[in-house]
Amino acid sequence: MRNGPREVTIIETGGALSAFRKLGGTWVFLLEGAGALLSLKDCIVTVDALHCHRAMARSLLEAGGQYVLALKDNQRTLLWAVKRCFAESEEAESLGSETRSSHGRRERRSAKVIADTTLAKRHDFPGIRALAQVRWVRSLDGSGMSREAHAPF
Repeated sequence: MRNGPREVTIIETGGALSAFRKLGGTWVFLLEGAGALLSLKDCIVTVDALHCHRAMARSLLEAGGQYVLALKDNQRTLLWAVKRCFAESEEAESLGSETRSSHGRRERRSAKVIADTTLAKRHDFPGIRALAQVRWVRSLDGSGMSREAHAPF
């Protein structure tokens, strides 16, 4: 028996949930349209920004799962609050950084995390226990471009 959470990918289409899990290097279809029957116990569900909303977070938690949701402008107020937390926090823990070069590009990524349960209540967004920030700087032929990505989990 494997210890720790398993990764499951959930796709929402028209309000119905479909679940996939990676087994032996292959994504396997698990279930469609029956979110109430889906048990996500010991699973971490990753969700892109399109599905970063309260109803999705609530559904995942009710099914026993944990989540990592990508956060963009579709949750603007929450995004601003997360950015403010990182700007003001002295407690952000660095998870490290890496630099990769490929196809004439050089990219440096760094990640930080903050334990924070206050945003869940302040923004009525169930289950937020921590915040993550991934920052990357990409150079192409000497020019620099930087971006940030944020995720409540």
